[in-house]
Amino acid sequence: PELLRAYARVRDRHPATLLLVGPTSPGFDLDRRIQRLGLANEGLVRESWVVSLHGLVQTTLDNEDVVPYFLLPSLGSGSTLRAYPSWRFRDRHIEISAAEYVEGMRAGLRVAASRGVTAVHDKDGWIGALRFWQDLSDLTLRVWQSFPADQLDQLAELGMRSGFGSSMLRAGYLKAFMDGTLGSETARLLDGSGVEITSRAELAEIVRRGAAAGWPVAVHAIGDRANREALDAFGETRELWAPLGLRQRIEHAQLLAPEDVGRFAELGVAASVQFSHAPSDRDLADRFWAGKTDGAYAYRSLWDSGAVVANGSDAPIEELDPLAGIVAGVLRTMDERP
Repeated sequence: PELLRAYARVRDRHPATLLLVGPTSPGFDLDRRIQRLGLANEGLVRESWVVSLHGLVQTTLDNEDVVPYFLLPSLGSGSTLRAYPSWRFRDRHIEISAAEYVEGMRAGLRVAASRGVTAVHDKDGWIGALRFWQDLSDLTLRVWQSFPADQLDQLAELGMRSGFGSSMLRAGYLKAFMDGTLGSETARLLDGSGVEITSRAELAEIVRRGAAAGWPVAVHAIGDRANREALDAFGETRELWAPLGLRQRIEHAQLLAPEDVGRFAELGVAASVQFSHAPSDRDLADRFWAGKTDGAYAYRSLWDSGAVVANGSDAPIEELDPLAGIVAGVLRTMDERP
């Protein structure tokens, strides 16, 4: 509902605004996206408010006053589209009160309880979710709360370390991102495609600083190059974090080169995966990773190598349904296809 209210506020202020919905990730190849949309690049034109929510197209420029615009033939001559990242739209226009967050979480707890969920790893530390969980006096599951890696200095100043909290609500780990996603074609691959959000060297520094402050790191990595460089970063810092018993983890690990599968167990890095991604992503993987899918969603290979393989839902990207995850893990399909 708040997204719709935000849409309405923008449209009321800027009636000529076009709102588009699509996936988002930093660093889209903007020209290619525009070509796929059938839009003609008109270069840089006057300031205009036409927003792309969730980055169907977007700019990677930091200066919002200098951005590309594009003619939309379907809207007639003179119509323009401003490429605008979804997170900037969110930060500027989405207005959700603490009370709304808490009420939504309370409803989510009821759904989780009805499906037998007893614990969650919450990735919404960036919105201050810890304080919302604290407002829920009737927690029905255990919460392991993450924090963005760029908040490490503030956490260190407070003296907070991983494990701080109660038996029901604890501070867990730092969250970082190596690359984008499969659907947006921004997963970083060994063929050179995709987007680098955090470099190997940058992740290694996050891990070093995290270890010094008592924090493990969970890093999002989708593509085979992103996963390799994440493993490299954990490998070169292992002497710092392994003696402390910190459980480092790679989130998703969707595409792996064969030579990297065994490195999870060798390094002691957990594969935090989502079995349901294999069937739900299969069509996109066949399309965007043609010829590479033998190394995609290699859950059994990771397990056989001795790696710690933790299955989650990735809700709300996937449904919060443990049984569906088990079905996906056993059958690797959710429809009539084998």
